[in-house]
Amino acid sequence: MCKEDATLTANILLEADLRGYKSHGVERIFQILDGFQHKSLLPVNHSMLIKDNKSVTIVDGKNYLGQPLAHRLMSIAINRSKIYGVGVSGVVNSGHIGLLSYYSELAAQQGCVGLVMTTSSPAVVLKGSGRKFFGTNPISYSIPTKNSPPIIADFSTSKVSRSKIFEYLKAGRSLPEDWAVRADGKPTTSAQDALDGGIQTFDAGIKGASLSLLISILSGPLIGGVINSEVKGTRYMNESSNKGDFFISFDISHFTNLDQFKEIIENLISSIKQEKSDFRVPGSRAHEQKKFALLNGLEISPELNALFTQLQEDLHHAV
Repeated sequence: MCKEDATLTANILLEADLRGYKSHGVERIFQILDGFQHKSLLPVNHSMLIKDNKSVTIVDGKNYLGQPLAHRLMSIAINRSKIYGVGVSGVVNSGHIGLLSYYSELAAQQGCVGLVMTTSSPAVVLKGSGRKFFGTNPISYSIPTKNSPPIIADFSTSKVSRSKIFEYLKAGRSLPEDWAVRADGKPTTSAQDALDGGIQTFDAGIKGASLSLLISILSGPLIGGVINSEVKGTRYMNESSNKGDFFISFDISHFTNLDQFKEIIENLISSIKQEKSDFRVPGSRAHEQKKFALLNGLEISPELNALFTQLQEDLHHAV
């Protein structure tokens, strides 16, 4: 890989760990290396511009690594929103992009509202079914504030991420009863049965499926991609990814006074905190987690430590 994109990818993976999203952090190096080995993921950028029409930009990633492409497409959306008020971009056929909130926050840092969504290979069932149909289809939004950290939401439309199911499988733990179903549609607490069957939407009902459907359309057919049930290559790297990533930036100054907007959002945050409810301002927990991690360091798995040790030895011998 070129140094710029390698460094950018490393920073994005590390940022996920710092914020407490370990399933999308540095451990994803194993998936990237697996993709390089199978040639389903390419270390050289051959991406191609499909559409460039004022506020809309669409790119075919040509199986290049997802993180640097996602960063560029979000940046393009932000720049176009500065001109047109709204900037929209999308990329199809690229690798997993990791933590969505990393990209949506780029917009908030420049006085914009950022919105990011993506599809993934089928893992989630429709209500009453036991067949995987939707992906976990996460969505993230970021909103700038005056003094507080940006409001940053980042969540899958499934009950949990697929990575969480794998964590439970690896640890030999039973799942909560409302997370997943077997292939026959019956609830299960077995992680393996959940992988064979499917995960529930976040509400195990119609609303979760309706939101997932919207994400699958915006991140699929709208930008020239496939429908969600045909998405592949986002978890298992024996085949190339054909999913889509969708980015939107709203430049606030095109809609209203930016300083006034930030002031209103700051007051809203204060009101939420005064409620003393179980609801936390989105992004506040990740912000606190990052501060803690920067002070105390991060713990990595023995497998990742072994990989880094081996790579260091290989580099030493190569020199």
